[in-house]
Amino acid sequence: MRSERWGEIKRLFQAALDLDDAERSAFLQRECSSDSSLRAEVESLLASHEEVGETLEHPAKMWQPNESPHGDIWLGRKIGPYQPVARIGEGGMGLVYRAVRVGDHFVKQLAIKVLRDGRVEPHQLRRFKSEQQILATLDHPNIARLVDAGTTEDGHPYFVMEYVEGERIDEYCDSHRLNTALRVRLFRRVCGAVQFAHQRLVVHRDLKPANILVSSGGNPKLLDFGIAKLLDPELYFQTVDLTATSVRPMTPDYASPEQARGEAITTASDVYSLGVILYRLLTGHPPYEVSKLPPAKMVQAICEREPEKPSDVIHHTESITSHNGEVLTLTPESVSLPREGHPALLRRRLTGDLDNIVLKALHKDPGRRYGSAEQLADDLGRYLDGLPVQARRDTVWYRTGKYVRRNLAPLGAAALLFLSMVIGVWSTARQARIARASQERAEKRFQDVQRFAHDMIFDVHDAIQFLPGATSARKLIVQDALFYLDSLSQDVHDDPSFQRELAAAYQKIGDVQGLNVRSNLGDTAAALSSYAKALNILVAVVKAHPDDQQSRRDLAALYGTYSTIQLQAGDFPKAIEAAQKYLEMAQARARDASRSDQQAQLDLALAYNQISDVQVESGNFDGGLENARQSLELFEQLQAADPSSRRYRRAVAVEHKRIAGIYEYSGKLDEALAENQKALPVSEALAEENPSDALARRDLSISYTSVADVLLKKGQSANALVLYRRAAVIDDSIAAQDPKDAWAMRYQIYDNQRIGDALAASGDVAGARTAYQKAVTIAEQRANPDAMNAWAQAELAISYSKLADAHYTSASNLDKSTTHRHSDLLAAQSVYQKSLAVWEQLRAKGAIQGVDADKPKAVADALLKCQESLRAVERSR
Repeated sequence: MRSERWGEIKRLFQAALDLDDAERSAFLQRECSSDSSLRAEVESLLASHEEVGETLEHPAKMWQPNESPHGDIWLGRKIGPYQPVARIGEGGMGLVYRAVRVGDHFVKQLAIKVLRDGRVEPHQLRRFKSEQQILATLDHPNIARLVDAGTTEDGHPYFVMEYVEGERIDEYCDSHRLNTALRVRLFRRVCGAVQFAHQRLVVHRDLKPANILVSSGGNPKLLDFGIAKLLDPELYFQTVDLTATSVRPMTPDYASPEQARGEAITTASDVYSLGVILYRLLTGHPPYEVSKLPPAKMVQAICEREPEKPSDVIHHTESITSHNGEVLTLTPESVSLPREGHPALLRRRLTGDLDNIVLKALHKDPGRRYGSAEQLADDLGRYLDGLPVQARRDTVWYRTGKYVRRNLAPLGAAALLFLSMVIGVWSTARQARIARASQERAEKRFQDVQRFAHDMIFDVHDAIQFLPGATSARKLIVQDALFYLDSLSQDVHDDPSFQRELAAAYQKIGDVQGLNVRSNLGDTAAALSSYAKALNILVAVVKAHPDDQQSRRDLAALYGTYSTIQLQAGDFPKAIEAAQKYLEMAQARARDASRSDQQAQLDLALAYNQISDVQVESGNFDGGLENARQSLELFEQLQAADPSSRRYRRAVAVEHKRIAGIYEYSGKLDEALAENQKALPVSEALAEENPSDALARRDLSISYTSVADVLLKKGQSANALVLYRRAAVIDDSIAAQDPKDAWAMRYQIYDNQRIGDALAASGDVAGARTAYQKAVTIAEQRANPDAMNAWAQAELAISYSKLADAHYTSASNLDKSTTHRHSDLLAAQSVYQKSLAVWEQLRAKGAIQGVDADKPKAVADALLKCQESLRAVERSR
């Protein structure tokens, strides 16, 4: 038969398949009126189809893995070379078991499906083979794979699939608290599996969360093609797809309107079901719940009830019935918590593109949906990439056109043209009348939104930034303000005040994301990105408005912060370059300002402070000390002019500690102790004056450890230990109030390292080892998610080496022949190797200079010494 002829038979067969007898006869008469042989071919195909009938598979009833239903004939028997171990489901004609292959040297679980016991009817056999044939064509990483097929000794056919162990996709997303973007990425992989099936002319027809399992590693698998439909009649002759017009296999909550009406099923039906799944993944709500409605009402709801926008439905409270029969009450808080954490943030994620994408997939008209699962996935990919999406809301013109075509078609093209003209004239006149009022409203809205964002950034955020436990709240506040500013930014490119606010929002969110000189969430990479955006904005503003002094001041200060984050990332050249720009701009401003301009003096003091930090980290102690003294002199002048200022009192104390640290690095311990003792009483007073100021408490903790560091080096380990423990009490309480604060974790690491040092110096090796192990545990929690943070990685490497030193010292105190000595040496070797690996990674990045320059060699030498001791022990044994 010629391919063109067979293609026409395919088309007519598919179209007629789901029509009732009267409609089918009229359809064939209309389509085949001039070709009786064509009609005969199609009617013959349809008649063969009707002979085989239909057995509807019902949703599988699930057993617990170890439950064995009473009287199960297959448990305990072999099915081919396979041994069923537990029944895990059943359908209308088949049973599904978890099984293993008999005789394998390793146990690999499989799923095996076999026809129910009893006489095997011809139509059951054909249907069973249909499912097998479908699975054989679907070799895809996100579709459960067919492994084997055969017939038992007594004639029962079976086929074997890979056993998929995982959670339903909706439960996986919630239990792992995937945010909107991660849910969309996971869902796109499901779309890929569905598209693969469609390309092989298979429509699933029962897409729902229960048929999409996600493994613990995050890999989704599409299951259950038991009621799938083959679109290719050539395969029909091999497998016979039994789809009777009187029965509609479907899950109502996920069924498309054409499924509910019993119309022809196409790939668009699966796209609709994907839309329902995506709606539930993003919002927690169903677009409508129909499973408990009477059949007529159910069909009406599916076909006519328009789903609410996802961004709106999340603010509803409603009760739904879960898949296991439990009644769940959905609230804005309960659906937002596992997604974005807050209803306002979730609404913002869904509003716009995602609303339009989901509603396009759920369009009642199949022709208005995405043309394929691939197109749906592509549009979601554009959303993730920040590109314009194909989905658009229905416009007035589209709805008007639909109305005209539905109700005024007899009037013809002239009436449509006339109506369009009337609408156009009316619209133009109306727009002219309201233009002025709209502009006024728009301007007022712009001002209101800008004022709101300004207040959020500069009033609300700054009011809570030093409160204990405020890190997450600070991030949420700045993100919200940034969202509103971004929405306005396209309209005000040339407004320097607005651009400064936008840059300030990016800078503040960078502070929260990962700046290690205050409370942060430990994401250095994100912080770098945010600071770079702020820097680009301000550089452009200063270039366009060179006389705008406020923009220049903001840019100078931002160079200081950018220097710190680059230093934190281990990029010394960029850190030095930014610090020098900061100092140059601050010096230029100070030269032009009067001596009474405190802000200019403060900016210059902070710039000297920054360049000092970079120099010390790079190993230039003399340069660092000179610039720290310049900074201290300016801060002392500012304090003299305003003695009651907490800010200047704190700045002077901090600068004394900075100078003390430089003296300590240089081995000048008496000078270091003297500088620290100037700072300690000020830190104590500031913390006592405001106990809720987390920054003041942290300053006091640093003062205690700074004094203790010098005492320890002077041999006063007992006195040092007292101060270290005082610092640890403060830092542990701050960390307990804000467990996500990476800055708090940093000081817990320091405290435990130093407590271990003091204990080791006093001879308590076991106590030191316990403290070092605590430091390692916290350092791993801090460093592992923040790989770009060179400071965090160095803290981890130092913690490892200190713990290894404690193991080695413990081993050295034991007799060479003891088992404990050998195990201590093995532990020391392992931890030294971990430390050395981290140092080598930092060395490869060029992130080791200054005080850390000799650390890798010291660890390598200690490792060699430890390995020599191990070999000596092994020889003696």
